[in-house]
Amino acid sequence: LLLVFLSSAAFASPLNANPNKELRSKIVKLIGTPDLAKRGQTIEAKIVFLINDQQEIVVLNVDTQSLTAESYLKDKLNYESVNIDGLKTEKRYILNVKFQTNN
Repeated sequence: LLLVFLSSAAFASPLNANPNKELRSKIVKLIGTPDLAKRGQTIEAKIVFLINDQQEIVVLNVDTQSLTAESYLKDKLNYESVNIDGLKTEKRYILNVKFQTNN
């Protein structure tokens, strides 16, 4: 299973140690490599979330055609601690993800 991540403009604001890049990497690790897509199928999702004062991910919305992917992403990310210096709390972040299988 090939997992491709695309980040949006929400991660474009530069900060000292680029915590947005660290955040993306942490989310990639949290999601892992699920078996969500059937052979030759692609599942895309747009995850809207924020970081609360306790440095936890709070998933606000997962926009996808796949209910399985929506549930999986919420379960894997919601209230997971990220502990990254420089992250702005209560700011909305957007991460686009794509799950696809090799042909």
